[in-house]
Amino acid sequence: HLIPAKQEKLKKRNSTDFRAYVGLLFVCLIAITLLFSSSRGPAVVADIQDYKATVAVDSNSAAVAVATPQIELFRFVINTDRVGVSLSKLKIYVNGLYDSSIFDNLKLYNGNTQLGFVEKFDQNGNIYFNPSSYKLAAGQNEFYFILTGNTDITAGNVIQFSLTDSFSIVLSYQGHLFTPRADYPLDGGAVSFVDKGYLA
Repeated sequence: HLIPAKQEKLKKRNSTDFRAYVGLLFVCLIAITLLFSSSRGPAVVADIQDYKATVAVDSNSAAVAVATPQIELFRFVINTDRVGVSLSKLKIYVNGLYDSSIFDNLKLYNGNTQLGFVEKFDQNGNIYFNPSSYKLAAGQNEFYFILTGNTDITAGNVIQFSLTDSFSIVLSYQGHLFTPRADYPLDGGAVSFVDKGYLA
């Protein structure tokens, strides 16, 4: 009689343990689901058909005198179809012959509004701006880079800015990130520096 009683007791304990394990597993699955849901940040929109934006650049080249006090190096336009779109990130590739110290005096403008300075310059020739989610108007938004205090510019220097790929410009709308459409790469016109005079 002792042996059957022992076996019956053992079976009950195994059944209880199994239910406890299942319950614990269920709780863990819920916790993991909640964790991923709460930690998920703004995602890149897979289908950007609902968010229409395009970008174009000025590809005209110019020759500019070194002594020119303010020089426009690059101009581009972001066209949006709605109010509420923001400029989140900006990466520009800079090609040519120049001293990287010029980026200390390079400023980004939208109309009369200055959006800041170069935040970073990497070894691949890219410069980065953080526009701090600058709000864009519906329609055309024109941006341009102005170089001031050109003490590091010499005759013979050449600079050309480009938007190399779709992630050169990142926009956001209601927490969703997306990129403007264009036939990348988009190359701006080359700016050449001469001793004096200006040639279009």
